[in-house]
Amino acid sequence: MKQLIEHFHSHIKYNSHLRRLPISTLILVCYLVLPGCSSINYYFQSISGHFEVIRSRQAIDQILSRTGTQNTIRQKLIATKDILDFAHQELLLPDNGSYRHYTYLNRPYVVWNVIAAPAYSMETKEWCYLFLGCLSYRGFFNQAAAMDYANSLQKDNYEVYIGGVSAYSTLGWFKDPVINTMLNRED
Repeated sequence: MKQLIEHFHSHIKYNSHLRRLPISTLILVCYLVLPGCSSINYYFQSISGHFEVIRSRQAIDQILSRTGTQNTIRQKLIATKDILDFAHQELLLPDNGSYRHYTYLNRPYVVWNVIAAPAYSMETKEWCYLFLGCLSYRGFFNQAAAMDYANSLQKDNYEVYIGGVSAYSTLGWFKDPVINTMLNRED
């Protein structure tokens, strides 16, 4: 719990929504809610992974103005801007500020999802999360942590699959950046 509190306190400056809340409120919510839903370690890695994505972001316009930006990245970011402009101006989709920044993570995927089912079953295991409800996967920002968790499930007689995920979204909770792992796809 102490690590979680220190992590919140040290990274609170990166999110304006969190800055508005008193730290005591965040601590109270973590203390009362997190242990009942899942392990604190799982939520800690989720929060840490998210802050890594947010902390590393840079404005796309700044990246495009640099002379040393790789041409392939430059072209993908220009396409991203064009697609967003079309979505907002022509399709009249709301602009929540997402995808105006770029984050480079030095790895092939932003998240690794663990999917599991009991041996000889077609029903996947579900995990329940705060604010999201129940899902048929558990996501990890660290591949080794995903593999460790998958190994623990296999010991409990589950069939397990680990899949790398190139895209990441907070579903409107935060202003999501474009991540380098998203740029490996076709426009």
